[in-house]
Amino acid sequence: MLENKELVSKLVRIACKQIDACETFKQPRYKDFKKIEDIYLNKNPKQLKNRFNLPLPILSGFVDTLKSKIDDAPIINYKPSEEADYKAAKKVQAVWDREKSDDLGMWEFIDRQVKTLAIFQGRGTYKIYTDNINGFKSHLEFVDMYDFIFEPQGGVKLDNHIFTGQSNIFKTKYELMQGMKDGYYDRASVRNLVLTYSEDAKMTKEVKTTNNDKYNRFRALGLDPVTNNYVGDVVVNLNEHIMRYNGVNYYLLFDKATLNCIRCEKLVDMIGDDRTPYVSWATHEDPGNFMSKAAVDDIYPIADGMKTIFNQAMDNIQKRNWGQRAYDRTMFPNPKELEWKPDGLVSVNTQGKALSSGVYTFETPDNTQVTVNMIEWLDNLLGNKSGITASAQGASDKDTKVGVYYGDMQQVADRLGLYNKSYKEAWAQLGKRFVGGCKDNLTEPYAIKIIGDNGVEWDELKNNEITEFDIDVSGGGVEIQLNEIKRVKQAEAISSIIKNPELFMKINPNWIIEKILSGADYDEEEIKRAVDNQNQGNQELMSEAAESIQEILKGKMPELNRGATTGFVQKIKDFAIDKLDNEKDIEKYEMMMNYAMAHLPIVQENMKKRAIAMRVARAEQMNAVPQMAGGLGQINASEMPEAIPQGTEGGTAQRSQMATKNNMPI
Repeated sequence: MLENKELVSKLVRIACKQIDACETFKQPRYKDFKKIEDIYLNKNPKQLKNRFNLPLPILSGFVDTLKSKIDDAPIINYKPSEEADYKAAKKVQAVWDREKSDDLGMWEFIDRQVKTLAIFQGRGTYKIYTDNINGFKSHLEFVDMYDFIFEPQGGVKLDNHIFTGQSNIFKTKYELMQGMKDGYYDRASVRNLVLTYSEDAKMTKEVKTTNNDKYNRFRALGLDPVTNNYVGDVVVNLNEHIMRYNGVNYYLLFDKATLNCIRCEKLVDMIGDDRTPYVSWATHEDPGNFMSKAAVDDIYPIADGMKTIFNQAMDNIQKRNWGQRAYDRTMFPNPKELEWKPDGLVSVNTQGKALSSGVYTFETPDNTQVTVNMIEWLDNLLGNKSGITASAQGASDKDTKVGVYYGDMQQVADRLGLYNKSYKEAWAQLGKRFVGGCKDNLTEPYAIKIIGDNGVEWDELKNNEITEFDIDVSGGGVEIQLNEIKRVKQAEAISSIIKNPELFMKINPNWIIEKILSGADYDEEEIKRAVDNQNQGNQELMSEAAESIQEILKGKMPELNRGATTGFVQKIKDFAIDKLDNEKDIEKYEMMMNYAMAHLPIVQENMKKRAIAMRVARAEQMNAVPQMAGGLGQINASEMPEAIPQGTEGGTAQRSQMATKNNMPI
């Protein structure tokens, strides 16, 4: 908490005005949100008596289909900025995957809620942060536009806004007191706040103007959250606010009604990062307007029009079934007798007139065909303009019409591409902030499982290993579908080439291997290693060589690497020769060369193990596969390793594994 109480008071007063400005700015959009939410939740406005007013699931069908196309969370891949950071990147990746998992952070669940809000409000907003209250923990939350505070003229990029924040942060008395004990909240401010609200014995989540509109979703379903809000503890409605003042970003948590601020700190001191914890993406980006239009804004007029046309058609049918008539009073003195009833009798005084002339029925034209044509036309218009076509809804036959379906899905991808781009950029920002949070709050090693040379291995991520990493974002529902269709077509083409000997002879075999492996989701580096028969090391071992180089540059002599290969030694020697000046860095040069040469006995031992493993594998292959015509050659008995007991501990299975770092010699 800032010691300067006068500054804190000034910041709170400014924050209140900023919040009021944002709420006033957002108010017109709340009206749009309400009418769209009503039609989505099938709540009908009041209608004239005896007129049809049935809801149609047009808007809800669009929303549900769109959600199904973008409901897959993207894949975040941390890439090393430098080769020496390869293992650290793998560890951070493992921490990210663990924190977002369904049994811990449930980030995919949070992501689905953000996408739902984005479809209706045009903006999907996350709040990401970490803490170390009872050990390291990361948090990802979704933020409703009804609660989100931003600078009205801040523009499309949230990081440029002078202020951001969130209303309706409900805290119970227990949470306030616990935060005070942990040293996060100001002691005097918490006591004043609790005392103020305890006097009224408010055991409910108080409803204020800032969130009254949000409760429309409940009211549309006939629910009343305002009256039914008892929780059994004193609850205070707070505002979380981040503002830039005199070039410094401050974090405030305060009660807007009493101006009581329980927490005020410099943002960088609080979370170790000067960037706002809020990350947002837009469905329809507008450079100057953060609160841009939503996907449903384009659909609402069409959905409302189709609903109106349908109900007018129902009115038309009712008029034709229960049409109005005129009657001759002189012929029918009691008009009530004209109402239909079983075995009814009607008294008639024809007075010499034809009975048919006594009643006239007003005709109502049949507009069924016009209605059907209009609804079909509007439905096609909706699909063509929004991208939610029959193919997107799953009506196409993927197996028999792959080409047509691919073309349709390509159009859908183009329509939703902007969503994906803005959305993926937001997830890249989440990835960056996650690393910053780890750097600030990961004070103890984080135990993780990673995939190493020997399969799944346990390791630890330590704070000093965390640095800046490159981030690659991939995935998304539409992208996945399109890639699958491409893979099917490419696999068919490669298969036809392999089956044709003349064509196969003209193709580079490595190219075919690369295409097959890429279709199986191997990344580029793995594929390169697979087709490189001359490679003497692997990526992880090369990263360990780079780590050793950095240790020597710091004046430290690293331990010998038990998994060293010729590639490991050569990398260190090449660095010493190419990068170090023999006159200025003679000491480090000699340390590096001595370190590299000290690995030669280890390299020789590992080469022997590799040769034995390769011979055993070749022998097993020969025994398993019958000799083909012309013969594959015989294994020379002298080449077979001696005293290798088959099927016992220390036998073939163990000896065929490559020795890696920290493994003892076989």
